[in-house]
Amino acid sequence: MNKKIMSLQKSINIKSTLLFAAFMLLQLVVLRMANGAGQGYLSAAWRDRVYLVIQMVVLTGISLYILLHRLIAKKIGSGGMFSAAAVLCAALAEMMLFMRENSAAYLAISAAAVLCLGFVCGAVYLRMSQLIQEGAKAGVCIAVGYSFGIALQYMFQLRWTVRPVVALLLLLCAAALVFCFLQKEQGGEEAERKSEAALRSNPLFFCFITFAMLVFTNFYNIYIHHLQVASNYTEYSVYTWPRLLMIPAMIWTGLAAEKKSGRLLPVCCLCTVTLAMLTAVLGGSDKYLLGMCLYYIAMAAVVGYYHVTFLRIAQSTKAPALWSVMGRMLDSAFVIITFIPGYSSLSGAAALSLDIAALCITIVLMAINGDLALNTTAAVPSEPDDPFPKIADLYGITPSEMKVLRELVLTDDKQDVIALRINISVSTLRHHITSIYKKTGISSRMALGKLVDGIQRQ
Repeated sequence: MNKKIMSLQKSINIKSTLLFAAFMLLQLVVLRMANGAGQGYLSAAWRDRVYLVIQMVVLTGISLYILLHRLIAKKIGSGGMFSAAAVLCAALAEMMLFMRENSAAYLAISAAAVLCLGFVCGAVYLRMSQLIQEGAKAGVCIAVGYSFGIALQYMFQLRWTVRPVVALLLLLCAAALVFCFLQKEQGGEEAERKSEAALRSNPLFFCFITFAMLVFTNFYNIYIHHLQVASNYTEYSVYTWPRLLMIPAMIWTGLAAEKKSGRLLPVCCLCTVTLAMLTAVLGGSDKYLLGMCLYYIAMAAVVGYYHVTFLRIAQSTKAPALWSVMGRMLDSAFVIITFIPGYSSLSGAAALSLDIAALCITIVLMAINGDLALNTTAAVPSEPDDPFPKIADLYGITPSEMKVLRELVLTDDKQDVIALRINISVSTLRHHITSIYKKTGISSRMALGKLVDGIQRQ
C-alpha cells in the first residue's frame, strides 16, 4: 500500500512540474515576442506603451477565465476549453515566429496570443492548486518548472535565429499542457485540507504582503539602474547571464517552502530581499553587477513566495479560480502601475528611500501575520486519542476521504444527508466510499466502525 501511495505521489509531482514548466516556457516565449510588436511600425511614444498593453491584455484573459469558471464551474474544468486555448495560443505564437514585427498583422496576432495566454494562465494556476491539494509538493514543482522555463528561454532568446527549434518547443508545450489538463481529476470533490497559512490568516492579507514585496523589487530595480548609470557600465543586457541566477534562487525558495509546513518560505524570502537591500545601501555604484545579481535572486524569492502561497490557499477559499492566480495578477497589476508618469524618473535617493520603506512594511506585515514565528506548532493538532490520523497513515486515506470516513463512522446518516452536510455531490461521496473500502480492505460501514475502535484501543 505504501509503495502505491508513493507511486501516486510521484505521478502527481511529475504532472504538476510538467504542467508548470510547459506553461512557463510558453508564457516567456509569447511575452518576449509580443514585447517586440510594433517595432518599426509604431511611433516611439506608442512603442513605449506596448508592454503596458500586453499586461492589460494578460489580465483581461485571466479575468475572462475566472468569469467563465464561475459561470460554468464544472464544465470548464474538464479541459476542453482550456486545451483549445492552449493550442490556439501556441499556434498564434508559431505564426509570430515567422512574421515581421513591423506590421499591423503582427500587432493583432500578438494581442490575440497574449489574450489566449491569459486564459491559459487562469486554467493552469487553478489546475496547479488542485494538484497541490491532491498532494503535489508546491515549492519543488513550481521551482523546477519555473527554472526549466527560464533555462530554455535563455538558451534560445540569445540566438533567436533558431526559430524552427523554438517552433518545435511551442508545439511540445501545447501538447504537454493538453495532456496534463485532460487527465481525469478526482471526481468533483470539494477542497477539505487547508494549508496552515490559510488557517492563520485571511487570504487578503497575503495580497498586502505580496504587494509590499513587489514594491520593494520594483524600486530596487530603479535604484540598480541609477547604479548602472553612475558606474558607466553599458555592456549589460537583461537577457544575459545574471538572469540565470533566478534558477538556483527558485530551487532554494522551493525547498524552503517544503520545510516546517511552509513556514520557512516567508523567512527565506525576507532574508533574501534584506540582503539585497543591505548590498545596495553599503555597496555603492562600484557594486553594480553584484546588485543586479541580487536583484534577480530577490525577484525569484518573491515570485516563489506568491506562487506557492496563493496556490496553497486557493482551494480553501470560496473562489479558488481567483485566488490561485492572484499572485500573478498582482504582478501584472504592479507593472501597469509603474507606467504612471514620473514613476521611473525618480532619483536614486528617492528610489532607495521608498525601497527601505517597502521592506519595513513587509517585515511588519509578516510579523503581524505570524510568518516570523518558526517554532509555532501546527494549526490543527490532532486529539491525543484520535484514531483517524493513524488510519490515514496506515491506509493512505486522503484528507477528503477522511472527512467522509469520519461521517460514516461517527454518524448513522444516509449518504444524501452526509453529502449535503459536507457540501459534495452524492456521486463524489460514493467515489470516496469506494476508495476507502478498497484501501482498507473492508466492505461495510459496520466493519469500518470496528476498525476504528480496534485502532483506538491499541
